Amino acid sequence: MEMKLHAVKVKKAMERKRMQELAIKIIASIAICFTLIFATVIATQAINKKYQTVIVKKGETVWNIAHRVAEGKDVRGLVSEISSVNGIDPDYVVSGQEIIVPIT
Repeated sequence: MEMKLHAVKVKKAMERKRMQELAIKIIASIAICFTLIFATVIATQAINKKYQTVIVKKGETVWNIAHRVAEGKDVRGLVSEISSVNGIDPDYVVSGQEIIVPIT
């Protein structure tokens, strides 16, 4: 009788472990799906954007250029985008340098 009780407990423990593993796999799959969807949306937005080349003037920073291009809008996101697209530090650009700037 004790062996049957022990076997039932072991079986339930194994079943519980399988259910936990399944739950982890499902959660991981959902996380991967959301990541892929988010990456696709971001990539699509980047592909659909239009860019222009701007030549940095003496004494200018990415912040100055963003203010010029943004036409009165908040420039923080634009500065970040310009920096990442060009792989540059927003505070350190050189006069005559060509950078790519999104058209707003």
